[in-house]
Amino acid sequence: MSEAKDKETETGLAQAALQDPLTGLGNRKQFSQRLSTILRAPQRTGRDALMFIDVDEFRLVNDTKGHAAGDQALKSLADNLRSAFANLDTIYRVGSDEFCIILHDLDSKQALESGQRLLLQVREGATGFAETGLTLSAGIATIEPGIGMEELVSRVDSALYAAKAAGKNQCMVYQSDNGDIATIRSESEWYSRIKEAIGFQRFQIYYQPVVELRTGKLYCHEALVRYVGDNGLRHLPGEFLPAAERFSLMPEIDQYVIRRVLAEPPCQSGEKIAINLSGQSIGRSDLCDFIKTTLQELKVEPRRVIFEITETVFIKNLERAHLLVTELQKIGCMVFLDDFGAGFSSLSYMRNLPVDVVKIDGAFLKDIESNPVDLALLQSINEIAHLLGKRTVAEHVNSERIRQLLEEIGIDYGQGYYLGRPEPYGSSTELGHTGSAAEVIGDR
Repeated sequence: MSEAKDKETETGLAQAALQDPLTGLGNRKQFSQRLSTILRAPQRTGRDALMFIDVDEFRLVNDTKGHAAGDQALKSLADNLRSAFANLDTIYRVGSDEFCIILHDLDSKQALESGQRLLLQVREGATGFAETGLTLSAGIATIEPGIGMEELVSRVDSALYAAKAAGKNQCMVYQSDNGDIATIRSESEWYSRIKEAIGFQRFQIYYQPVVELRTGKLYCHEALVRYVGDNGLRHLPGEFLPAAERFSLMPEIDQYVIRRVLAEPPCQSGEKIAINLSGQSIGRSDLCDFIKTTLQELKVEPRRVIFEITETVFIKNLERAHLLVTELQKIGCMVFLDDFGAGFSSLSYMRNLPVDVVKIDGAFLKDIESNPVDLALLQSINEIAHLLGKRTVAEHVNSERIRQLLEEIGIDYGQGYYLGRPEPYGSSTELGHTGSAAEVIGDR
């Protein structure tokens, strides 16, 4: 009798180890075992498919209504999944708000129809999940003969990210000739790298000088982020920031950079350092508190820290950005309006933006040596900024002649590879060095 009970207990524990306690669905372990079995099958018809489901903006429910409401929404969603798919042993909860479904004996068109029906049922159903206002995004890939686990999961991930990028509340099937999915697949690889970089210090900070044109003295350094791969290859922001923006990782990168820069020797030694803020961070109400707390923890004087916000980001988030700038200035930090002229190009905006310094986009400098109209535009921007009590920085200063022209029309500061290229702290080129044209050849 005791032996029978022991076996019963052992069986129960084994089943519990494969079950999600909240929803009663299979868990990640059970999903991995089941999918591995399917992929090891000697003959596959190609009429099975894998569906990944992700709850759109699920974090908002936990943040606004509490974790109990979030748990109830997930249990309601699990009931919806049981109702939509008859074979219960093929539905799994594999993450906090992530579910997987293995679909049997259908082609890609039928799989897509199944996903679309599910999204409609969940959206319009009179259930606890629908009442939250939440929606789902789904990605599907067929389980082709010979496909491996890693490739299959990568395809489903790509389809899911494409569904989210298309506006969420969508279902998409992976197709190798779909250009959008191919782009997203490439960017989804960056997603993993970025998350790893934040956790394992794969981002490196480079510092580029901003120089007072009249005296040649250093005014501040701008902190610029680079990703360093396994092979030591340096990746510029243009390679990974599109993926970070697509997957809403910019606030994590911004916070990483802020903390890292404030802790590094240049800032700790009292230099002025400029740090860029993204549009996604501007929209977060907790950003100013994070900055204030980090400044206090690392014992950095706020007057040594400058935050840069691009014109385009500023105008798209006008109310929130205006409030943030005011809060940062109250703390004692300065704010630069970056890339002025690259976005809306309206001088009237400058009057209403409470920034300390205007950084003029480098596009205005490109032809000032040969084009008198560009030179006149640059001069007008500079004069209006000065009338409004703001100083000016010109970007992309790439030659001595451009530097001279900028000084003649009264631009306050210059930044560009002629005046100093970005360098990591501790490199052979000391911070604050201003180079000659010969020293920066090959850079912009």
